Amino acid sequence: MNITKSKKKSKRQDQFSPTQLQSDISKETFTSPKFVYPLAIGGGLTVTAWALGLDTLGWSALLIGIGAILGAGGWAAFRQLFWRGDLVYQRLLSLQNNMLKEIEQKRAQLRLDLAAIEDPRGLRQLDNLTAKFELVTKRLRERFDTTEMTFFRYVSTAEQVYLGALDNLRSVVESCEVLSTMRRNELETLHGNLQQAGEEDDAKEIHERIQMYDRYQDRIQDALSDNEAALTRLSQVLEALVNLNTGQGMAKEPLDRAMEELAVLAQRTNDYET
Repeated sequence: MNITKSKKKSKRQDQFSPTQLQSDISKETFTSPKFVYPLAIGGGLTVTAWALGLDTLGWSALLIGIGAILGAGGWAAFRQLFWRGDLVYQRLLSLQNNMLKEIEQKRAQLRLDLAAIEDPRGLRQLDNLTAKFELVTKRLRERFDTTEMTFFRYVSTAEQVYLGALDNLRSVVESCEVLSTMRRNELETLHGNLQQAGEEDDAKEIHERIQMYDRYQDRIQDALSDNEAALTRLSQVLEALVNLNTGQGMAKEPLDRAMEELAVLAQRTNDYET
């Protein structure tokens, strides 16, 4: 497993969680210059006022300091209590736009790279995954209010699965590029000849390369199999969306179950070293 990719994928998933969003908004609030600077200035003026003594100058510094502290606290309170909904929505929009840009960048280059390798399965999967993903997002927009948290949660889950599938296809490309520099039949022939000649050390090195070849083949198959699972889950979600009657609460249960399975798939980190 590629630890860097796993951490990146985990971070991508966490960004859309309500808990993480609330935490991010709070962190932004209490580290913002609009909060920190007035609070620091107000605190400094208050201390200065006490040091100067409560004469005219001291009272002026104290009142300005208290005003700055109250202003910072009031701004933070309004942001946390009254503006939070709008801030979360804007954050969700920004995260989704960033994810869509990442998807487009990865997909464009990936199509070129998949077309350049001998194995056609990856390119076929890319086309199927893209068609399914675009249909799922289209149906979600038709069935849900795009300002709802539910909509963002469903869309982000589908995006995470799709991005994971693109990562798997990138692994396929990289593995196939390595395999293009190796010929298993030739390696087996060479290995046999070296053994017959009694060149055991060289034969051992060739055997290691044969095993390496097989590991790359397994990695390709694992990545493609994971993507088939992603296609199945996206198809299940699509079927539930097609059958969804938004006027009946019970009709939403199949979609919830399908999205839960999709979310489980999104949490997997089946990345492959190359």
